[in-house]
Amino acid sequence: MSKFQCGEEVVDPTSGLCGVVVKVEEPMYEWMDMQYEVFLSKGRRTRFVEGCLQKRFNTDDVFELCENRNFANYDDYMIVNTLFKIDNVNNNTISTLRASRTQFKAYQFKPLLKFFASPQKRILIADEVGLGKTIEAGHILLELKARKEFRHAIIVCPKSLREKWKTEVDERFGIDFTIYGGEDNDGNKYPSMTDLFNAYKSGHDVHAIVNYERIRYKKARNEE
Repeated sequence: MSKFQCGEEVVDPTSGLCGVVVKVEEPMYEWMDMQYEVFLSKGRRTRFVEGCLQKRFNTDDVFELCENRNFANYDDYMIVNTLFKIDNVNNNTISTLRASRTQFKAYQFKPLLKFFASPQKRILIADEVGLGKTIEAGHILLELKARKEFRHAIIVCPKSLREKWKTEVDERFGIDFTIYGGEDNDGNKYPSMTDLFNAYKSGHDVHAIVNYERIRYKKARNEE
């Protein structure tokens, strides 16, 4: 049985020329290789034995390269393979399992799986103190970012924890949040709540941290 069929695209690995099989010639003797007449891309017909041809395939597709036993750079393969997994995730797939700067604790991924299993994509995390609610929330944010579903996020917390939240999410998950309203310990003013509303109205992604008081009173919306 011939390896290539008429109309199939092939390539001569020696010259790099590509062509199309136009004729398959059965060997005169069993010990002889199959021969093919190939119409090359430069407009001429050339006869090849089977062992001198390869199937032409998409060199940009890493999976097709592997399928044809043409193994390229390992790092390139890992990059494409990771992107493939991210683009083809389901609710039971965690693409960012080892992507954060955190110590692996299996129970901290349970809220993430419950979140994606929820039709409304909502979850209330109410673990005991010290079990890592911040880390659990960070895993959800990071997975949303990997799935390209992460746009707006607001962290509402006590005033004393604003800097802690900002540092934790940035250092452990590589996600930058902006604190809105009030000032830091040195008296430097943060962007105002008006800046937050304007950023949201402009269509930009909003990653904000505000303390309870800033969203509790209407007057906070009018501050400059």
